[in-house]
Amino acid sequence: MTINIAVKCPDGIVLGTDSLLSVNEGSRQVAFVPHHQKLFRIGTFPAAVLLNGETSIRGQTIEDIVAQFGQIRGDLGGGAFQLGMLTSEMGEFVESRAMGHKLSLQLTVGGFSRGNPSVRYGELFVLTWDGERRGVLENLYPSDRDFGAHFGGRPDPIYRFLFGFDRDTARDINRRWADLFAKVRNYVVQELRARKIDVPEAATDIPLPPIGTAHPWGLISSHDLKPDPLASNFWAMVSRVTAESRLRYPVAYRFFSLPAAISFTWHMLLLAYAESTFLLQLPVVGSELTIATITRDRGFERVWHGDPSAQFAASIARAEERR
Repeated sequence: MTINIAVKCPDGIVLGTDSLLSVNEGSRQVAFVPHHQKLFRIGTFPAAVLLNGETSIRGQTIEDIVAQFGQIRGDLGGGAFQLGMLTSEMGEFVESRAMGHKLSLQLTVGGFSRGNPSVRYGELFVLTWDGERRGVLENLYPSDRDFGAHFGGRPDPIYRFLFGFDRDTARDINRRWADLFAKVRNYVVQELRARKIDVPEAATDIPLPPIGTAHPWGLISSHDLKPDPLASNFWAMVSRVTAESRLRYPVAYRFFSLPAAISFTWHMLLLAYAESTFLLQLPVVGSELTIATITRDRGFERVWHGDPSAQFAASIARAEERR
């Protein structure tokens, strides 16, 4: 598991991720490996990729596959290109390496197109393979002047901070709702039968009434999300809650300067980092954090890389020395 954060603000794109690799046997996590690269460039293009999910395909790392694609595709003299088309081509290249293997992978691509005057600001795309051979490409912000953020991997602490709930909370609410409906339904049936009223057998199996069309988490979705098996209307409930939460607690993405977007990314990474580090569980987010920016003028730049725990411990030690 991982944490990926991509922010689009007027000054550019900010990408952030951790570097902890989980090792699983089936659905069970058995170990973890630190210092794994999850943020890398696409050749020399003003674009970069965040990795979430599988880290290699048939023995070749995703980073190496993307590097190979960038080398083959080539950025010839800074010529015109469309980031969406480049992302689609990269997805096809990744699939060609899978050779029929079903992928569980999400690649978030941020950067700038060139030679298209209608696109002034940065762009964010997500390529998702959820056990299928063909990846699904999504343009997170089709409108050039829309700004916001995408959270992938294990963003539950961020959801709690920004929206006041997470997936587990939503699932618990849904289970309680389903249990209450079943109890009321059964009580009504029992009371009717106690009064010698004929109740058809089908009445004992009335399903939970739907509240709308099922819908994923939209721009805060992660590729590992699945509908709750208890009720088909789970995603409709989640969609409504997130939509209302966004209106209630709006983040000022469209006013972010690049330093503000970097700071936001840093603090959101720390939320996921802290939950995984200090709770009684095997860590799923951790090791070194990396933050990079992509701007129209300067292209791709790494702006921070390090272990926040080690950095904090070093600052405490320096403070003690000065006392």
